[in-house]
Amino acid sequence: WPSPSPGPAPQWAPAPSCAPRSMAATPWLRILGGARACHAVCGAALRESRLHRVREVCGRKRHYFVHAGNLIFLAAINQTDMMNLRALSIVASAFGIAYNLLQPVPLFAPAAWGMFFVSCHVYYAGQLIKERQHITLTPEEEEVYEKGFLRYGFTPRQFTDILEHAHCVWNTFRSGEWIHREGDRREEVTLLISGEAEAVNASGGFMWKVAPGQGAWLGDFFNPNFVAKSPESRTKVRLHPVSWRCVALECRTMSLSTDHLYSHLASNPRLEAAACRTQIHDLKGKVKRSMPDFCLHTYRQMLEVATSDGSICNKERDLLSSWRERHQIDDSAHVAALAELGWSDKEFQAGKRNRWS
Repeated sequence: WPSPSPGPAPQWAPAPSCAPRSMAATPWLRILGGARACHAVCGAALRESRLHRVREVCGRKRHYFVHAGNLIFLAAINQTDMMNLRALSIVASAFGIAYNLLQPVPLFAPAAWGMFFVSCHVYYAGQLIKERQHITLTPEEEEVYEKGFLRYGFTPRQFTDILEHAHCVWNTFRSGEWIHREGDRREEVTLLISGEAEAVNASGGFMWKVAPGQGAWLGDFFNPNFVAKSPESRTKVRLHPVSWRCVALECRTMSLSTDHLYSHLASNPRLEAAACRTQIHDLKGKVKRSMPDFCLHTYRQMLEVATSDGSICNKERDLLSSWRERHQIDDSAHVAALAELGWSDKEFQAGKRNRWS
């Protein structure tokens, strides 16, 4: 056989699988990226199309939104519970916003006002939720809340906020100790929790007694006239007008910083209204409780004047007896008052004091 004629050696191209990995994957990555971009564009177009269809359907039925919103608002204003009123008002405002935005030419200004109203309702609804949260009180705090705050409109949350903001301090006094002295700086308001205290004037004379319950604040709890004054007037030093002394074996008190208390109460109209109710009932309780002590104190002074000359005439005795009956002063108080003056009941009835007794 003839040998093949010599010629150039054939040039073999490498197989595709033998090509570099980056060169082989580049077309597929481009195809995949293009598919993803196409999918994103198609998805956005689909969502926009669906949103357009929803807007178109709601736009044709937009008058239902205004009717539904007004009906819900009508239901809201007839609610007695503030939380229900706030929640229904939020829903009604949302329907109003939707009605304004679904107009052929959207009304952005009314919708913005609607959003403002919704934000206000959401804020106050949050405050209501905060006030209605479960509060844990100590037995002593629970007693103070029930006696001094509950009946006047303070919620448990408001009560704990007052204790926190007004720097509450608990004190214990023994019999004869001074709780406050006349002329001292009045930097705190004090509530008598247990025991009994008496008010004493500048000369050391008894004025009236205070016990826990209505009228147990040693002084004013809240003075709205002081809150209404200018900041310059509030900086003036306030003094205790009378002294307070513990007359029981033990007196337990709660004190609140006056400046911090007034500042906190004035920050909320509802707190200020509840504080005014507290002050009114406290003053009423003081007057009611002080009347028997005042009448007895007046009777003692009348006895002192009548017996100053060592004798009592029939007219003086009749006037004293009439005062006793009118103000219900019992025999034991009458005898004790006479004993303080060095008289006995027999001498009082006889109208003359026995010098040798």
